[in-house]
Amino acid sequence: MMKKTVYFSTLLVLLFSVFSCEKDFREISSNVVANNNFDTEKVVLDLEIEPYRIDVRADDVALGTLGEYWLGVYNKPGFIKLEGSIITQFSLPASAATLITDKVDTLHTIDAVYLKLPYSSSVSIRETTDPLPKFRIDSILGNTSVPSNIKVYKNETFLNSLNPTDPTELNEYLSNANYITGELLSEDPAGFEFIPNPNDTILPLKRRDSQGNEYNDTIRILSSNTNVISTPFIAIPLNKDRMKELLWDKILDNTISSQDVLNNEFRGLIIESTGDDGAAVPLSLSNASLDIYYTRTILESGTVKERDSLTLPFNFTGRITNSRYLKGTPVGAGGSATNVNLQGTSGSAARIKILNPEQLENLRSENILINDASLVFNVDASTDTTKLPRRLTVYREGLKNGEIVSGHVKDSYSESAFFGGNLELASSKPEKYTLRITDYVSDIVSGDTDNSDLVLKVYNSTTDDPFVPGSNPPAIDTIVKKYNWNPRGISILNNASQNGDKRAKLILTYSKEKESN
Repeated sequence: MMKKTVYFSTLLVLLFSVFSCEKDFREISSNVVANNNFDTEKVVLDLEIEPYRIDVRADDVALGTLGEYWLGVYNKPGFIKLEGSIITQFSLPASAATLITDKVDTLHTIDAVYLKLPYSSSVSIRETTDPLPKFRIDSILGNTSVPSNIKVYKNETFLNSLNPTDPTELNEYLSNANYITGELLSEDPAGFEFIPNPNDTILPLKRRDSQGNEYNDTIRILSSNTNVISTPFIAIPLNKDRMKELLWDKILDNTISSQDVLNNEFRGLIIESTGDDGAAVPLSLSNASLDIYYTRTILESGTVKERDSLTLPFNFTGRITNSRYLKGTPVGAGGSATNVNLQGTSGSAARIKILNPEQLENLRSENILINDASLVFNVDASTDTTKLPRRLTVYREGLKNGEIVSGHVKDSYSESAFFGGNLELASSKPEKYTLRITDYVSDIVSGDTDNSDLVLKVYNSTTDDPFVPGSNPPAIDTIVKKYNWNPRGISILNNASQNGDKRAKLILTYSKEKESN
């Protein structure tokens, strides 16, 4: 790694009056010039940090599919309450055509209509005598003893992948976007009580054929390889009579004959979570669907010749699907006099100013070599330290031609292996996050880049990496994406003097040429 030589004023006393100094100088062996002509020193710089709000994008228009869609309520004390909802179109099933071509002596009876939403789950260790797999739902957040309420509405907002004001640009939907809510489609007008349950692996159904004969059926999600249950799932019942009118009948009379017609005629669903408390779970939605369960009865001379239990699945994949996170704003949601709260999906972040003009001028004044520049943010141990984000990240943000422009910090791609940001533990307890921005600070001091503000935020898997996915050799995309589907929150200590050595800070380690005797 090439480090730039920067200049430091002879007024070293002034520098150390501006900076808060530490006596325990140490060497960074991999970066320090290793000969007797240089001294290695460390200095702690005070910085400015304040709460900041980011507009979070929550659609799959640009990505094709989001990594996670959270459903349910997550109300962490002191943070913004999240009510994770899903807005989705769905695909016209290819099997819909067979409903029209069925023979005259074939009758259909709709048995039930459900939203089937598979959990993100993994198989727990089980004894060989267990007849079925035992599952564990991944990443449950919140209070699993309190149900949140889920209602399903018809969406009346046309979901367009192109920007209506500029069709050459992709559209975008933020996490607080408003949608036109149509009629309630839930079977129970009071809504569906939702508590995540890894044992929800089957859906028992009562079915009837055209003669009124009742029989039992069971719905499972099975592995295509082993034909055993592959995952638990949420099953939300919908009003089957209304769904028959809105979808089934219009497919039969050819009113809905194509995907484009479906998108106009039935613009999708709003799966809305509400509640003062509860639990939220991530869903991948790759196998999610609106399923119409029906019985096909084939008659011969008025008697039942054949009876089939069938499903007409309207899959979520391949169409526009968005997340929405409604936000309450409790007192102290942005932090306090001594801390700042960061939270992914709510867009709660922090703006950071490093190297004020006096500090920067001092750094440019005399010949030194910056070996390491690290931002350190300590966890506020007096707050709830459960379910913390495993990683934080920073990026640059400044004005260009009157517009806010965001870009990745150079170290995130020039020194990605050392960039850091991961949660560090001390005695098995959350302690701090460290981010190394050595190249970035060196470029500021040398004048190769401007001293933009930094934004500290909860890291979002894949979208916060500066490398183009699948590129080989790795290509760099310096533009920061607005996505975040990580709802975890963390309180970090700010730069208040009350926080002492644990305050937010920038630590510089540098080598300075010794004065000749």
